[in-house]
Amino acid sequence: MINFQRLKNLFVSEPQTLETGTRLLVEDKVRATMAQLPLRISLGNCHLDVYGDQTWEFGQEEPTLIITDGDNYFYGIQGFLRLEPGQKILVGHNSQTTPLFTFPQLASRKHLEMQHKGDHLIIKNLNVDAAFAIESLSSDDGPNRFILKRQQNLKLVQKLYGGPLRALPKIEALDCLEKVNHHLSKGRFRPKTPSGSPGALLELPQNMTPIIIGDLHGQFENLLKILCSGCYLEALVKGQAYLLLLGDMVHPDSGLMDDMRGSLFTMDLLCKLSLRFPNQVFMLLGNHDSFSTHIRKEGIQQGLVWEEWLCKYRGNAYKQAMERFYSQLPLVATSSEFFACHGGPPRMALTRESIIQARENPNIMNELLNNRITRPHHLLGYTATDIKKFRQALDIASETPLIVGHNPLSDEDTLWLDAGKIKNHHILYSSRETRVALFTRTISGPLVPLIYSAETLTAGLNEIGSDGSGLKIHVSDN
Repeated sequence: MINFQRLKNLFVSEPQTLETGTRLLVEDKVRATMAQLPLRISLGNCHLDVYGDQTWEFGQEEPTLIITDGDNYFYGIQGFLRLEPGQKILVGHNSQTTPLFTFPQLASRKHLEMQHKGDHLIIKNLNVDAAFAIESLSSDDGPNRFILKRQQNLKLVQKLYGGPLRALPKIEALDCLEKVNHHLSKGRFRPKTPSGSPGALLELPQNMTPIIIGDLHGQFENLLKILCSGCYLEALVKGQAYLLLLGDMVHPDSGLMDDMRGSLFTMDLLCKLSLRFPNQVFMLLGNHDSFSTHIRKEGIQQGLVWEEWLCKYRGNAYKQAMERFYSQLPLVATSSEFFACHGGPPRMALTRESIIQARENPNIMNELLNNRITRPHHLLGYTATDIKKFRQALDIASETPLIVGHNPLSDEDTLWLDAGKIKNHHILYSSRETRVALFTRTISGPLVPLIYSAETLTAGLNEIGSDGSGLKIHVSDN
């Protein structure tokens, strides 16, 4: 029988206060301060760990909180929840946490309510038939463990890169890019055009976990942040995951629009990763992956500036190799879990064959690279009907999400789910200076979006030397 008096107390009683170093059994609600992080919440044999964001400095009163699966987070690609100051979430079966955690039978549909009150956390039990346990963990079980994992991953990035993180010397850079071009020319995972060349369609491997990244625009720190978080890099090394970039790898979209240092190193890092994982690193062409004089930001002809940089620091042969690289990149990616392009679906009749041959049709190619969703100030963009036709042309189920980049809907955010109020239409933009988003699949199965706080993992870039081999990046010890 439900104890209605106890149910009432859930909302009127003062919360218990967690004492550091103790394990508390909670029937109603409990209050924990930020100084007591990390915390472990136990629902039977399910453990949820709560800690301050990795970028949180000790002593900060109101950090973003990260909630992970305490048993599995360090042993495979796993999701997590972000809890911002002032935010409240529900934890339990059939809540927003269901794709991320495996709850025991005793957990109810909505078992816990967690509310970030700024300088403390209130956790309320919503299940009158089962209590939960909470304890404050040692630092070795929380922040220190994440920092150690990040440092290990950063060292592995350097090992895979072949040495210190710096822009490659001219000869090595050209050799690396030419090898990438040779691999692209084989066209693996890409149906051929009638002429026998690799088509514009990329059919992604089905037995790996996707790691999907939006526009980087030379923000290599965001790429490093992803590679150094969780178990993504480990999954790549084990052949369990692939990396897909949605285009616009180069040309900054903040700061100095003509400073291509970050773009240069981003391409070096992506080329090295592509050589190390030739069947696991995939890049789609974006409209900024070009030397076109039509590519501009804030009045800067970024395509022309990019060409001048490469000629100056790498030589004309490298610039020509980059042109061949752009000419070989696919435009559309498909899998059983999602499909993707850089800009958006073309507003015209399509077939699978016309998509494969998109490079031979300037109209289709232009829209795949440059199209944007219809908005009040952009009435000629694509609509839900165009997405439906795109799906039908590729014989993709209606519930399969379309993930695109190119079209951020605000100046701050990095991810828009069901963008334009179109179900299963998501926009991913990964070049923000404050946060970086991606899509991946958790161990438990579903494709989920994750947002990380952006973080400087290096001490910055030096000037490029006259021989083109400078741009050294000093790796931080922290």
